[in-house]
Amino acid sequence: MTHQPDDDRPPEEPDKARPGGLDEEAAWRAIVDNYGELELGPEPGPEPESAPRDVVPEPEPRDDEPEEHYVPPEPPPLPRLDPRRKLAWFGLVGCPLVMLVGAVLGFTYPGWVAVLMALAFIGGFVYLVATMPRRHRDDDWGGDDGAVV
Repeated sequence: MTHQPDDDRPPEEPDKARPGGLDEEAAWRAIVDNYGELELGPEPGPEPESAPRDVVPEPEPRDDEPEEHYVPPEPPPLPRLDPRRKLAWFGLVGCPLVMLVGAVLGFTYPGWVAVLMALAFIGGFVYLVATMPRRHRDDDWGGDDGAVV
């Protein structure tokens, strides 16, 4: 008896079988054909107890009791920078940004402006490094030998 497949698949060829005798195409076809037909019943296990257990329900939150939320304190105001530090930061960060924007937009600065921006960058860096505090401010509390994070 010859089996006619439902679709236009070519008949199985025995030379495509793997050396172990497993035909991969047939295995995949069986998986696809039987997909969704298997129905699982309840898992076997111990029988449920006939007497109900004492179950204590969790108390539901009531609407009239406000929940406690952590509200952080207001942060202290930012320290005010003196005008020389502001100018140094502009030289360090602002001048390269102005030069970059000019390069992207195709704007060419006159030579003296480019030199001034380069000197402002270098001067801002030198000023900020020279005015850095030499010690950590927590060192004034005493000679603690622990690590400073």
